[in-house]
Amino acid sequence: MKLRQIVPLLILILLALSAAGARASAPAQAGPPDLPGGRPPDSGQDPRQSLTGPAVSGSMSFFYKRTFGVGEVAYLADNAHLYYPTGVGVDGSGNLWVAETNGARAMKYNPSGVFMKSIGTAGFSAIADETHLGEPHEVAVDKNGNIWVVDTSSARVVKFDAGGAYLTQLGVTWEAGTDNSHFDRPFGVAFDSAGHVYISDSENQRVQVFDSSGDHLATIGVTGVSGTDNAHFNIPVRIAIDQDDNLYVSDANNHRVQIFGSNHQYKATLGVTGVPGSDNSHFSYPLGVAVDSSRIYVADSDNHRAQIFNRATRAYQATLGAGWGSGNNQFKSPTDVAVDADGIIYVADRDNFRVQKFNSGLFYRRTFGVTGLPYLTDAKHYNQPVDVAVDANGNIG
Repeated sequence: MKLRQIVPLLILILLALSAAGARASAPAQAGPPDLPGGRPPDSGQDPRQSLTGPAVSGSMSFFYKRTFGVGEVAYLADNAHLYYPTGVGVDGSGNLWVAETNGARAMKYNPSGVFMKSIGTAGFSAIADETHLGEPHEVAVDKNGNIWVVDTSSARVVKFDAGGAYLTQLGVTWEAGTDNSHFDRPFGVAFDSAGHVYISDSENQRVQVFDSSGDHLATIGVTGVSGTDNAHFNIPVRIAIDQDDNLYVSDANNHRVQIFGSNHQYKATLGVTGVPGSDNSHFSYPLGVAVDSSRIYVADSDNHRAQIFNRATRAYQATLGAGWGSGNNQFKSPTDVAVDADGIIYVADRDNFRVQKFNSGLFYRRTFGVTGLPYLTDAKHYNQPVDVAVDANGNIG
């Protein structure tokens, strides 16, 4: 072939190769609008399944670059801080259990304040399963050493063995309901001498009673109907049972504590129904109740105190708390109270992020948690981020 014939042929080949290269480097065009992300029907890849591949919208491509924060870790977890401790309970050995609501944990300490164990993952409430808790509001230990956690937001009460291993639960996770197998924001749990389990089902305006196998036995209150008479509740919160199987219910929106006998019949009222007040015959939104052989203890939340009454006569005896504040023997919205066999008293001081301990003589002894500080964190952890912005220099905040 002559040279003058070869040169035009070479030029055509080079032009063809150049055009092919231009098409290969051009941005991908959007596919049919009815396909996710403009993905061609034969590509075999859903862009939602890839973290590093492009997600195409119109003519823009987005590539994953990095993550800010640590997945499923809200902050630096330790055992010295308590993030909204709202419930307290004691076991037969005098150990303290704390329901750390926003911390999504149940925490166990010995009477000297030494941490012993926890159930749940600090600050991570998105999952409620056999090892994670949503928003625990109460924890109690039965006579067999089993641990019961009232996981309010996930509508269940979870039973763990003494080592913290999941056993079973009452209620259906994340499903509120009004039948006897469901709860709607349960808050308290207690046990009678026969091993029956009592659960306060606050939004359903009732206390549910189950046998040790989880079979429903009775309902106290009227399901779904609030009221001010002695057959109704208006947001029953925490409960306690004394040595004679009398039941005590903190009936928060009625500003009272209702007392029922072992036959579930009404016996007496502490406080004045429907009338909040700050003298010793009134409560203002009582949230917690406990009882021992001689006394009744009430966490009187909006009055920032714990009131103590004679169990036999129900006469007022004493007050814990010197008003609203962060000092020792001061409270900010106390939400629960517990007492052990030796008369040691624990008060969940929610808005101070602590639990305060008092001896049987009503003197302050120590604090669990760090006053005013719910947890520690750093620049790598985020607790429920809800917004993000970028400034003109590309800084993210």
